[in-house]
Amino acid sequence: MAGALKQRFNDDLLLEEEDQKRAKERFSSPLFAVLYFEELCTFFKKYEKRAKEAKQRRGYVGAFAILAGMLALGGAAAAPVYHHLGAPWPAILVVFSVFLGITSVVIGLFGVGSTKHKQFWLLNRLMTERLRQFHLQTLVRRIPSVLEAMESNEGRTRYIHARKEWLASFKARYKNHLQSRLRGVLDDIAEDDVWLHDAELSHVRFDEADAWSAPVSIGAHLTELFRAYAELRFDHQIQYADFKLDRSGVFFASAVRQNDLLRGLTLGCILIVLA
Repeated sequence: MAGALKQRFNDDLLLEEEDQKRAKERFSSPLFAVLYFEELCTFFKKYEKRAKEAKQRRGYVGAFAILAGMLALGGAAAAPVYHHLGAPWPAILVVFSVFLGITSVVIGLFGVGSTKHKQFWLLNRLMTERLRQFHLQTLVRRIPSVLEAMESNEGRTRYIHARKEWLASFKARYKNHLQSRLRGVLDDIAEDDVWLHDAELSHVRFDEADAWSAPVSIGAHLTELFRAYAELRFDHQIQYADFKLDRSGVFFASAVRQNDLLRGLTLGCILIVLA
């Protein structure tokens, strides 16, 4: 049952062995060679791991801060009923509640609310999203090389060698410059800086009769390529949005249900204080 409820997310990079195996069974060998880029996957995983760990740490710290704040409010509100415990427990419980309240505020200011920690997550997430862009734009801006790779073994060899050079160029521009790149993204109001590849001149064009002036196989390769990326990326993105908005989905994964939980906790805290 757990397997049936598990939701698969984006696998356009074919990061996991299961995704690679499925792609090999689903697509032709030339197309798989175009879709799977091992060096890019290795580079991506490093930043993906950092971003996930940073988000997870912030989540744990944030949950502790909320719990400490709830206990502090409850403890302070219940102070009048401590007298039956006898000295020194009322004083100890009140001091402990104050300590929890101060701890919650400090964690909120310097833990969860720390600009440094948020920026660390954001910079690593910027790199992963740019790498996804790089992979997609390879199939768009380098389409002549992609089609040659799908057409012949020689073209495939040239393509595999060339994309290593494209990735090396990308690394030189981004690897140690994420801070400035983030500022560039935030300041790019017109969204002019979107292309990570130079455009290649394509030999696939329309003639005066609006018919393909390229071999029939080129059209077949394009159809296969577009269908594959729609399946691996666009369909998954739509499913991801539906999954996050589904009230009947996995509890901690659904953004709607998380919102319901936070609303309930807020109301519960107010009722505890009033009681």
